Formats: sequence, C-alpha cells, structure tokens
Amino acid sequence: MKLSRSNLGANVTVYLSRYPSTSVASFTAAKRLALAHGAVAVAGVGDDAYFTPAATNLQYRSGQVAGAAQAQLTGASSPARRAQALADLTRLAKAVLANQ
Repeated sequence: MKLSRSNLGANVTVYLSRYPSTSVASFTAAKRLALAHGAVAVAGVGDDAYFTPAATNLQYRSGQVAGAAQAQLTGASSPARRAQALADLTRLAKAVLANQ
C-alpha cells in the first residue's frame, strides 16, 4: 500500500506479508541469524519478533503464523526515521495480529 501521509513523512511504501504455516524452530533460526547481523529483538508483538533496522523490516510470529511488515523509506534513513518505522510497524503488526 502506498501511504500519502505517515509519521515517517510523505511517500512511504509499506509491504505486509503473512505466512500461515511457520514452525517455531524455523522462525527462531531466522531470528538468530538476523540478530547476528544487526537485527534487534522486539518485545510485545505476538509470541516473538525482531526488527532489521537497515531494511526497516519487522518479522513477527504468533503461534505458527508469521508475518512481516516493511517500510520502504524515501530519502535518507536516519536513526530517528528507523526508530519511527519500528514504532509504526510494531503498531501495524499488533493490529494485524489482533484481527487474524
């Protein structure tokens, strides 16, 4: 979806993905690898979640359903914009999980 306005500024594209059959083991392995390459663990989103700042990508899991929310930022990607992306994607993921 293309947003005309967001907390991140104009023209942000958000991608959502849902994976309905994901094992805990495969998600945990992907998270472990991502954490070793700069991702950070995120609490409070489903059963498990992590955010990759360089890609502004939040991966999350609830039971065996996994999902991803990514913000494609136009222009410079400062630490402040990445932090805002994490906050916004976290809210989005919580809303998606609440409605599944």
